[in-house]
Amino acid sequence: MSEMIDVYRYGVTIYECDDTQDEDLIVIGNNEKQREEQVKKTYYSSHSISYSLISRHKFPAEEVMERFNLSESDIEEIVNGENLELEDDVLFSTDYFDDCKLSIEEIRSKRIIDAGDFDVEGIIAEISSKYILTPKRKDILIDSLNKLKL
Repeated sequence: MSEMIDVYRYGVTIYECDDTQDEDLIVIGNNEKQREEQVKKTYYSSHSISYSLISRHKFPAEEVMERFNLSESDIEEIVNGENLELEDDVLFSTDYFDDCKLSIEEIRSKRIIDAGDFDVEGIIAEISSKYILTPKRKDILIDSLNKLKL
């Protein structure tokens, strides 16, 4: 039987003097003591950082490796007690944070679709040929696309 690995999804809020910034964090691993230190609310002279647990998942090691594109050595370190953090900069360029809610089969299917051809210019040309796009209409279209929940 494969080793089961915990995956924790956190919302991170950074409070600065007159600014608040929200980020995402994934902590992968079974080292509870290290995880508690990783997500401990911290205070600095110029800002503070707060962590909110969004969800916890438990996946087989092989699935964690595939799900987060990790190497065998990464998995070995995790199994040996070292937690791994995927911070906002990594999560920004991937769907890892939201993909935690999907089954591995759904992720595989999604990745196949994402790897396929997608003619953005052709779609825009088709829309432009049917509708006159004013700046206001363009903004409405972009807002609608951003609101799509897939």
